[in-house]
Amino acid sequence: MNTSRIDEVKKQLGKPTEEGVNQVDGGWFLLYQAGDNMLILDAADAQSPIEKIRVINKKMVEENLQKF
Repeated sequence: MNTSRIDEVKKQLGKPTEEGVNQVDGGWFLLYQAGDNMLILDAADAQSPIEKIRVINKKMVEENLQKF
């Protein structure tokens, strides 16, 4: 398993669009935005290894929400 940490990711990808405490689970997150895409990386805290990576396309989310 990859053990990349928040600080290592920031060195590679640069300053995130947003960063901070996740209000849902209290962990730490980095959010990078590129056009309609968001890359979200989650860790237990700012010094911990990355636990989860999500790629979200905002247009797809908006289109799916309109269907309901």
